[in-house]
Amino acid sequence: MNRDDLPTEGGEGSGVQSFTAELGRGLIDELRPAIETAFHVARSDVRSGTPQVEPPTALRKFLSFSRLPPKALDLVREAVDSDDPFRKRVVEVTEAHEVGELGWAWLARPEGWVDTLMSAEAAAFKRRRSAVAEVRERELQRQLQRLEADHDRLRDALESADLLRAEIENALDETRQDLDRAGSHLAETVDERDQLRSRVADLDRRATRAEQGLGKERFKVKKLQLELDAAIVAAGQAVEAVGSVLEDDEEPSDDAPVKGAGNPHVGSDPGGAADAISAAAELTASLAIALRDAAERLRPDPRASSGAADDTEAESEPCVMSIVARSVKPRRTPLRRARGVPDDSMDGVADLIGVPGIRVVVDGYNVAKTGWPDLGLEFQRERFLSSLAARLVASKTIVDVVFDGSDVVAPPATTSPQVRVSWSPKSRIADDVIIDMVEAIAASVPVLVVSSDHDVQDRARSLGANIAGSPAFYLWLR
Repeated sequence: MNRDDLPTEGGEGSGVQSFTAELGRGLIDELRPAIETAFHVARSDVRSGTPQVEPPTALRKFLSFSRLPPKALDLVREAVDSDDPFRKRVVEVTEAHEVGELGWAWLARPEGWVDTLMSAEAAAFKRRRSAVAEVRERELQRQLQRLEADHDRLRDALESADLLRAEIENALDETRQDLDRAGSHLAETVDERDQLRSRVADLDRRATRAEQGLGKERFKVKKLQLELDAAIVAAGQAVEAVGSVLEDDEEPSDDAPVKGAGNPHVGSDPGGAADAISAAAELTASLAIALRDAAERLRPDPRASSGAADDTEAESEPCVMSIVARSVKPRRTPLRRARGVPDDSMDGVADLIGVPGIRVVVDGYNVAKTGWPDLGLEFQRERFLSSLAARLVASKTIVDVVFDGSDVVAPPATTSPQVRVSWSPKSRIADDVIIDMVEAIAASVPVLVVSSDHDVQDRARSLGANIAGSPAFYLWLR
């Protein structure tokens, strides 16, 4: 577009928007001084009351403002461009240096002004486009830098995640291996537990059978003891009778008494002595048979297995031997401890249990019911035995605990080597088993019997044992 293409002033185009309205739209910043000058001229003329040229209608709505708003610049430019009389009025009162070269070309419109504005607008457009491109380039560069930084962070995070995943997988593998080993160990432990339970149950059955067999053997031995005593008495009588006959035959005297008058075993006829000797022989034979039977019972049965029979013989032999040798066994003497400390007290029990080599025999239910009266029998036994085992951890003293009843379904087991649990057979009570144990222990070994049963205390005291009641023992146990 050049100036020759524009309509002339005052032509048919005057009063309507000029064809140059679009020219300068891209030069708002460069034309701003000229636009604001036109605004001030219109405002000044209107205030004077007699404007020489009426300002454009589009401009009037802004005349109440002291300054032209930035958004109104383009509207005022179009209004001035379309109103040649008002534009010329502005040129009359304005100097070129006040509005700048482009502003003066737009207002005064000298020859070539269109080319000047178009060139300036093209240059401005190029500058703006270059500036926008630079801004865009800088923005893209910043975005690229952010993306590269994000990429680096993500790469580092991914590497860390890979390392962590590898560590987790290794930990999982180790955990699986540990679980497998633990499962195998648990299975082995369960098997060992089941085997131990089976073994304990078998030992309990064998112990019950051994106790029953031991009772029978004791009865037989007692019977043999009675027969032996009778045979010894009869043999002594026979020997005395034979001695009397021999004395009468060797030393006759006129002063001798009539035969048979002073000795009931010898008559006036020598046949009486023969009868006495014959009776003594029969009694001696009976004695030999009884002694032979006792010896056979004391020998182990070669046909028995290494299981219950051996255990029965091993445990019953000391008891049988103690009963056979009861008449020649030395008597036990109770221990005498610190003065003023009775055996039936907590200090007395502690003092006695600390004696090296002492054996302790406890009436199990007597103590359990004293210490835990509110619990059932099974829980009483478990609490008592666990407390006793814990109390004897650092001790070497052997404690035998005797309970009544061999028909208990699941006898309690204890892992303490110092605690040994026994059960009385069905036909006997624990009191008798306790006394038998005391009798079976060598007289040189001190014994402490724990029971509040007066009969047990009296019988154990007669065997030389020290005595303590269940309350005192429970106090020491706590």
